[in-house]
Amino acid sequence: MAEKNRSIRALIIIFSIICIFIILGNSIDLIEFYNWHGIHNIDFKLVIYIVLGVVAFLSALTLLIVNLINFKKNLSRINVFATTLVIIFCFWIEIQPLNYNKYRQVFKPIGFSRLDKLSKLKYGAYEFDVIYVYRSDCTACLKNKPKLKKFLLENEYDIYDFNLTKTKRKLRPKQYKQFVKRLGITKVPSVIIFSSPDKYTHHNYRRTFTEITRKKEFKKMSDFLLH
Repeated sequence: MAEKNRSIRALIIIFSIICIFIILGNSIDLIEFYNWHGIHNIDFKLVIYIVLGVVAFLSALTLLIVNLINFKKNLSRINVFATTLVIIFCFWIEIQPLNYNKYRQVFKPIGFSRLDKLSKLKYGAYEFDVIYVYRSDCTACLKNKPKLKKFLLENEYDIYDFNLTKTKRKLRPKQYKQFVKRLGITKVPSVIIFSSPDKYTHHNYRRTFTEITRKKEFKKMSDFLLH
C-alpha cells in the first residue's frame, strides 16, 4: 500500500511540474505579447483565462510542495481530487489557447517631434514606420478607423496614429502648413509609410496614401503593406 501511495504521489509530482511549465510558458507568451504590442481591450474571456491560469499555477505549486513534503505518508482523497482539478485546468489552458491577436493595440501614439523628424529625412535610420494621420474633428476619420483596425488585426500589423487637430492648435498657421506639406497630405484620413531606401530596390522613403476612405486608395495602401 505504501509503495502504491508513493507511486501515485510521484505521478502527481510529475503532473504538477508539467502543469507549472505549461502555465509559465503561456504566461511568458502573454508577457512578451504585451511588451511588443500592448493590450487594447480586456474582455471577460481574457480575465477568466488569466484568473484560471493563476489559480492553476498556485494549485499546481501547492500540490508539488505538499506531495514532496508528505511523500511517504498515505494519500488522501482530497489530494487526488485536487490533482484532478489542477490537471483539468492546466490541459484546458493548453488545449484552448487564447487568441492574443485580437487584443493587440494596433494604434500607438507617435509624438510630434518624431514625426516631424521623419518628415524631414531623406535617408533615415528608421527601417519601417506606418502612421495613420487623422483629425479628431473629422467624421470620415472616425468612421474609417474601425475598418482600418479590422484590416490591421487580420494581418497582424501595429501602426502609429497621429492627431493633426492637436498639432494645429499648437503650431502657428505657417508652421502647420509646412508640416502638412512635408507629410504629403492633402486630405485626411491618410496613411504615411516611411521606409529606408534600399540601393537595390530603390523603394521610396515616404509613401503617402491620402483619403483612404476611398476604396481605391484603401486597396492601394493595403496592397502596399501586404506586399
